[in-house]
Amino acid sequence: MDLMPQPIYKDKNIAIFNPSNEEKEQLNYLRHEAIKFIKEKTKKEISKPISIELLQDAINLTNKNTNEYILYGFGVLLGDYFVEKHKMKWITIEDEYGKDLVISIEKTLYYIGVITIISKIIENNEKIDVQYLISQIEKHMKENLKDYKTF
Repeated sequence: MDLMPQPIYKDKNIAIFNPSNEEKEQLNYLRHEAIKFIKEKTKKEISKPISIELLQDAINLTNKNTNEYILYGFGVLLGDYFVEKHKMKWITIEDEYGKDLVISIEKTLYYIGVITIISKIIENNEKIDVQYLISQIEKHMKENLKDYKTF
């Protein structure tokens, strides 16, 4: 019996898979850590997808010493926002550098590594404007999606 997951797309540079159960658990763990932080720090309830304002409020309460799982969790919540608003989906990509959970527009090679976006900005002591970040990603999607391979 073949237990190896079969890619939904593969070429010489990349393989794309649906997330494994373990990877889904990782997403849920990171999501949980971020939600717990948000509830503790802001005393607010979270909608689905998270409101941009609430995510911004939570990010404003962090610094480069904030637990990385919380920061990655913010990236997952950002990804969930795109999944909900733009009909994207979570996938796993595997390339020469390893495996990553990313969001993708279905049946295209257009994907975004949202999990680490927020943590990288915070680690560089840069300010994050979540609304601006989202608008830039949406602008890039609109302008460049046609250039990405479909399958």
